[in-house]
Amino acid sequence: CTNINRLTIFRNQITSIPVHLSKLSNLQILYINSNKLSVIPPELSHCSKLEKIILQDNPIKYIPTEFKSLPNLKEISITNANFTDSSFVYTCPSLSDLCAS
Repeated sequence: CTNINRLTIFRNQITSIPVHLSKLSNLQILYINSNKLSVIPPELSHCSKLEKIILQDNPIKYIPTEFKSLPNLKEISITNANFTDSSFVYTCPSLSDLCAS
């Protein structure tokens, strides 16, 4: 299961991301949009190959500061969220595409 590099979990009404997802060492793309997530576990920052995370249509207020340690993170989508803290944008070294509203 650690060979998974793309994971799509959307429209499932989930309220939390299982922490064990952080063990997916080859995960590059995570689509977890259109759920009921309000918190992103900081442990996801252990997915060091993560390049893209789509979180839109979730009531997320912030991205954990631990995400700044993701050297390959290029794209984050948090549209249609309750996003209130954008400080992580200034600390993600590879971030080149941010979709927020």
